[in-house]
Parts: sequence; C-alpha cells; structure tokens
Amino acid sequence: MLRACPFCAELIQPAAIKCRFCQSVVAPVSGALSPQPAAKASSGTTDSSHAILSGCLKFVIAAVVSLVVCYLMVLPRDNYSSHSATIRIPRHA
Repeated sequence: MLRACPFCAELIQPAAIKCRFCQSVVAPVSGALSPQPAAKASSGTTDSSHAILSGCLKFVIAAVVSLVVCYLMVLPRDNYSSHSATIRIPRHA
C-alpha cells in the first residue's frame, strides 16, 4: 500500500519520513510498519543515487538545449544581415 507525497504526488511508502523524489519531509502514516531491515537500506541509497543522477541529467539536457536555442537565435542575425541579401553585379570597365 503506497501513498502519495503531499508535495510532489509521487507514490511513497507509508512509513516514509522523507520523499525520495522531492526530498520533502513528510509525516509517516499512523500504524505504518516499522522501517525496512538494513539489507533494504542499501537499495534506498541506490534509488537516491538514481534520483540524483536523473536530476543532473535533466539539468544537463536543459542546459544544452538552451545553449543551442540561444546560438540559433543569434546565428541568423550575424549571417543574414540586410547587406548580404543584395546581389551585386560587377561592372566591366
């Protein structure tokens, strides 16, 4: 039986005191089971590491997309000014 985090609406364990997705402190549900044994704690660390890496990857992708968009917005102004669009016919002397 999972419950929704009140801050990000992701599904978390009923005994959770901190959301693994948004890192918000949440109150555990009364009557929830005791925390998992130590063997399960290592999988929680892997989930946290995965969430951190996922967040970093999203940030890097957003940064790269932003840089490309900025570059494409500046590029046409430099290469296609009003003077370069005119056709110049050379005159023979």
